[in-house]
Amino acid sequence: MQGFVQAMQTQAHTQAALQAQLEAQECPHCGRAHGGTECWLVAGKCLKCGSSDHKIKDCLRLQ
Repeated sequence: MQGFVQAMQTQAHTQAALQAQLEAQECPHCGRAHGGTECWLVAGKCLKCGSSDHKIKDCLRLQ
């Protein structure tokens, strides 16, 4: 039984390590680490808030 528990803990640790590595990968388009989610630069969204209504230079969060 201990072997099974240890195997499950090892598997969970490995999955967590792989997830962390995926999230840490740098996007080839914008250089940020957004973990495989949509790249705002490619989608043409504001790089500060993610809105598709404006670009970062016009973002209200920067004012």
